[in-house]
Amino acid sequence: MEKSIIIIYGQASRSLLGNLARCNNIVDLAEEKDYEFIPGVRYLVVWNDKVDPNIKEEQQPYKIITQEKGIHLGPRGENHWDISRMNYLITKDGCIFKFIYIKYKWELSWLNKETYDLLSADDTVIRNNVRNPRLSTGISKKTGRPWYRLNYQVPDNSNDVASYLNDESYIKSYDTVKYHKVIRNNTDIDNAFNYFLSTDQLYGLDYETSGFPFDDKDFYHMGVSIVGIDGIAAYFDMEGMDTQTHNLDYFLSRYKDFLIRKLRCAIPVTYHLK
Repeated sequence: MEKSIIIIYGQASRSLLGNLARCNNIVDLAEEKDYEFIPGVRYLVVWNDKVDPNIKEEQQPYKIITQEKGIHLGPRGENHWDISRMNYLITKDGCIFKFIYIKYKWELSWLNKETYDLLSADDTVIRNNVRNPRLSTGISKKTGRPWYRLNYQVPDNSNDVASYLNDESYIKSYDTVKYHKVIRNNTDIDNAFNYFLSTDQLYGLDYETSGFPFDDKDFYHMGVSIVGIDGIAAYFDMEGMDTQTHNLDYFLSRYKDFLIRKLRCAIPVTYHLK
């Protein structure tokens, strides 16, 4: 398997990684501004939770990748959160990306009075080393003695992230399109959607548009492609559908039903506007 690389911005971001920082290759885009992404490599892109307001340049790896590096991930109008909901993305040139936010869990440390007093007087040390430190004290109901503790958050790296970085089988291999048809009439619309709704599989959607921004008066949809993992695909040519015989209206009603039923069954749908 090709090596995996974690993408961060700034040394402060390294503290967000927990155990991942000790066992993986890391590229810091703050230091390696000319870094070129390599096809076939798995990149784990971490949201920068330590943005420095004194730095003028962009500090989010996601934006550096998509804007400064000019890498087109597929969907348009997306942000880091949208892309983080996908298991991974493979770009046209073969780079593999997974975008994540580091999740955290709470941990607890019991302190003696001297340490508690020291940290209470100046919490700079713990704030520079742990996330959301919270000092507290009280009296034990059982012993009547005072207690002192520190609660803080540590990275909770999921097995999914570890699998993405290290598991050969995580990236799935699918066959190419085996059969496709351009759809314009009601009979073909029925045949296509009856088939797509009869199979329990993942589908991808590709919207063809006029290419103008969404809010432009000349923006319009030209067509929609649907393809299943089994390699069966259809392109619904909305421009070529006869409005006189209500082909377009019929397509829109069947397409709406398709989306509702697939999403209701919790079957993910990916999309691409172009």
